[in-house]
Amino acid sequence: MWKQKKTKELWLALVTLLISVLGTVKSLGINLPNPLDMLSAILGPYPRAVYSLLQ
Repeated sequence: MWKQKKTKELWLALVTLLISVLGTVKSLGINLPNPLDMLSAILGPYPRAVYSLLQ
């Protein structure tokens, strides 16, 4: 699909694969982390640094 420039079909296949993997993991009872928690852990120090610079 990539070489044939079928981007819509590629995105649809990737989203479908992601949904099916998440459904399988959830049905197995594995706890998935919240994506916003990971994002706040990664970006946590930067807003505090900017805020301290602006005071």
